[in-house]
Amino acid sequence: MTETFSVPSPITRVAAVRPLPGEGAESPSGAAALAELGCRLARQLFDAGLRLDALHAVYDRPDASREDLRAAGIAVGDILDRLGTMLHDTGKTILADAIDRMPYEPVEYEPTDPVRRSRRGL
Repeated sequence: MTETFSVPSPITRVAAVRPLPGEGAESPSGAAALAELGCRLARQLFDAGLRLDALHAVYDRPDASREDLRAAGIAVGDILDRLGTMLHDTGKTILADAIDRMPYEPVEYEPTDPVRRSRRGL
């Protein structure tokens, strides 16, 4: 008899939690947004670790069937896909926050002297 292992996985995605424009991590809402993001990240990493630990039992059994190993492999792939998505979304959110906190300094364009250009043969 083939035994299947269902590993419950709530579908969770990291939504972009960003402070309002002009509010960096130093502001109360910015600090709260980053704290919430860190909490979500820790929760989802812990959840992925628990799911991988449960699947580890399949690979430790000497009598595991091909179907069991295949199902466990698919579940591991699913966990890794979710981890990749979560890390990507978290990285985008943190990068967006860092960009929002950067001071804006306009770049001034200084055209080159046309006489210098003609001397160089351009």
